[in-house]
Amino acid sequence: MNLSTPLALTAALMLAGVVYAQTAVSPRTTLEERMRGVAAGTRVESPAGETIGTVEDIVPNDRTGRPDYVLIAMSSGTTTAVPYAAVMPKVHDGHIVLDRSRLAGAPPVRASDLRDPSNTAWKKQADQYWNP
Repeated sequence: MNLSTPLALTAALMLAGVVYAQTAVSPRTTLEERMRGVAAGTRVESPAGETIGTVEDIVPNDRTGRPDYVLIAMSSGTTTAVPYAAVMPKVHDGHIVLDRSRLAGAPPVRASDLRDPSNTAWKKQADQYWNP
């Protein structure tokens, strides 16, 4: 192809723009890509790299089916719920990084709370704790 002609140059620039647009990643996509690998068994670590828990499950939103809460089984034996939106920016290199004391102070959630769809108290507690 002869790029010295204006038509060929224009076509090449348009093609480059299409290729760039297809490979550019928006910030929203990046967060979704980060969470793609988060599932039951994902490690939760302190900023120092200590394992302080694991993801037990992802709780979907009743209306949309999209992830709503991440259940984290802590090394203390209790489980807590963290809003999905609060966890997304904390995912790095395939694991979740949270402050040990912050996680330890989180309100616990019991399996019976999760099985009762009318019980929304645990959701309110998690939202208040993680999104002050």
